[in-house]
Amino acid sequence: MAVERQIKRISHFICECFFMTARVLNLGVMKAVADLKHISRELARCEDDLEANNAIRDQGGSSPQLEQDITCLEKIVAALSQEQFCYESQILRDSAFLQRALSFYRLMILWSVGLVGGFKMPSPSEWPMEFSCIPEHFLDDATDLLALTSRIPKAPEGFPLDDFLNFNIMFMASSSYIKNPYLKAKMVEVLKSWMLQRSSLKSTASLFEGHQLCLDYLVKNLLKLCVDIEFNGSHTQFFDTFNIRHKIAELLEYLWDVPWRQMAKDSPWCSCFRGEPCRPQ
Repeated sequence: MAVERQIKRISHFICECFFMTARVLNLGVMKAVADLKHISRELARCEDDLEANNAIRDQGGSSPQLEQDITCLEKIVAALSQEQFCYESQILRDSAFLQRALSFYRLMILWSVGLVGGFKMPSPSEWPMEFSCIPEHFLDDATDLLALTSRIPKAPEGFPLDDFLNFNIMFMASSSYIKNPYLKAKMVEVLKSWMLQRSSLKSTASLFEGHQLCLDYLVKNLLKLCVDIEFNGSHTQFFDTFNIRHKIAELLEYLWDVPWRQMAKDSPWCSCFRGEPCRPQ
């Protein structure tokens, strides 16, 4: 009872609004985003099956069962396409709403990082109890929305992304603070979507250039994550591990050509680019 009274005493209206907003976004917008991702995957799978069945029919392998399967798949594809359009029209077309949601998650990121002393590397070896008590979906939702908006033209245009970049660099290779490999994989996906040749956003054009935390720790943490990351307990664990390492390799290849990286090519962390054994300090 004493603890409850203390919590009630130190909590206030702004604090309650913050946590209620996080919960509402988790149950509302982020649930819709997860549903959209599921629908998109199912639609892609059904379209592949439909294309394969049509190819069999075109080759003269038609049968009543095949025709029935094609008809069924066509109906499923049409229904899933309608669902996808509905979700996209409500979520992806409202850039102003997405930017407001990003602003909230930027606040959440800054608050979370503030609990461990701010953006500084290396991270403290002992993490505070307050950070350990943060619900995992806080950071997961922030990364999910960032990954989604990074693939939408003009959605994060003009939005400051430096804090998200700092957060990804700081935590993606830290097993002490974040243990979920899928969350770390999403961080890599976000960085990959910001690569200049893959992004049309002006806000990401110079994001990796002249950024001190990038210069000092991005390559180091990507290499560490590439070695450490493992996906266990899933029937797709080997594919997931290969997939994230492939994305890390693409990121490292891109960073090799970024102008400011030219100054760091003699770094021990870059020896692997030159075909030499990596010599981390």
